[in-house]
Amino acid sequence: MKKLLEGLAILGEVPPRGLDKILAYGELLSSAVLTDALTERGIAARLLDARELIKTDDRYGSASPLFEITNQKLREAIPALIERGVVPVIQGFIGSSRDGATTTLGFEGSDYTATIIGAALDADDIQIWKDVSGLMTADPQVFAGARTVKLCSFAEAADLTFFGAKVLHPKAIHPAARKNIPVHIYNSKQPAATGTTITAATPRCANLIKSIAYRRPVTIINATADSSADGSRFVSADDLLRAFVDTLAKRRIQPLITSVSASNVVLALDSRELRHGGRDLIEAVSGFGSATAETGQAIVSMVGDGVRSEHSFVGRVFKAIDDTELGLILHGSSPITMSFVVAEDEVEKVIARLHAVFL
Repeated sequence: MKKLLEGLAILGEVPPRGLDKILAYGELLSSAVLTDALTERGIAARLLDARELIKTDDRYGSASPLFEITNQKLREAIPALIERGVVPVIQGFIGSSRDGATTTLGFEGSDYTATIIGAALDADDIQIWKDVSGLMTADPQVFAGARTVKLCSFAEAADLTFFGAKVLHPKAIHPAARKNIPVHIYNSKQPAATGTTITAATPRCANLIKSIAYRRPVTIINATADSSADGSRFVSADDLLRAFVDTLAKRRIQPLITSVSASNVVLALDSRELRHGGRDLIEAVSGFGSATAETGQAIVSMVGDGVRSEHSFVGRVFKAIDDTELGLILHGSSPITMSFVVAEDEVEKVIARLHAVFL
């Protein structure tokens, strides 16, 4: 690691591939320590290298698994050890590309590793141990009254993580959901606590929603299609949207919310994924229209199966936050989620009010 850092110091910058290699050392060291700790206590354990088992694309910092290769390697390596009574110890968060370069799966990537392995082995159950007691009704860092969500569906958990719930990796639910394997989230500091159970379907809940998630900082791109004054060139909102989609795909950025009208396109994007506050994105589509970027925004999302069935839900939401200026509103694209844009500094107030009404 010292040699790697010395080389990067000479280079004067850290390319994504180099950063992933640096970030992998924590998992490599901790898994080695755990393996020895188990062995010292008389538990047969074998340290495996996730970089040999979890094969990914080369999107450093947020790599996606190549499931066909990965599943085959996991099935070849792990069951034989378990049959011999040996505990396999594997790093989370890391993998490697086809050419062997170290990659990482993104923030909370160890959760994703757990569900990838569990699904590959057709496990009966997947347990994820965190420093909180499962999914919460809100982020306890912004709302102290948050409580544990005891039962949650795969669909609810997927929407919550996509819109900012930090307990799980945004893609962690998908491998388990495809195989219909229950996922349990427990608190390693309070092992007797109930935690959260995530399954395909859950009993009807007394509350309309399960949790309130948020994403910040968010940038809103508002663009208008421009046609030539003499009518020689016509640009529609479809053309403008296509230009945005192509540009975002090249940058590997996924919009959080998209809204399209006859001549306008509005996108909500994670500010951390943009360069120069989104100015480069605006310049990239300037041939199709004019656009502005509004920073300092946030998305608040209410997720729960009850959203689809309660006709008064939207009215109750607006009444609870009637003095809050709302931007984009997204309701209906996911039947179990309602999202809206507010100023970044309004998140705490909005979540507290919604929690009081619905939870």
